[in-house]
Amino acid sequence: MRSMAQKMKRTQFTFYDSFYNGINLLPKYKQLEAYNNLIRYALFQEEPEKLEGLLRAVFVMQKPTLDSARRKAIAGQKGGKANKKQCPEPWEFPEL
Repeated sequence: MRSMAQKMKRTQFTFYDSFYNGINLLPKYKQLEAYNNLIRYALFQEEPEKLEGLLRAVFVMQKPTLDSARRKAIAGQKGGKANKKQCPEPWEFPEL
């Protein structure tokens, strides 16, 4: 039987055009950092440290969508449609 950490490991996430549109508005030299922040949070739940300015604004707007997707993925692994009992809050996400 697989451990909880293996079971909850994310190997994919949905990338929305709003993520691209928001990051595309950043200066070119900040875009790579924004993409890395997005991907590391979506897959590994690593919240970026010391974000300021536009990078912080972009991440703060993306985070609720990523958290919602993670809750739905967790609920889906438990079977069926997500409901309040199945959907943990972001601070309750299992460690990966």
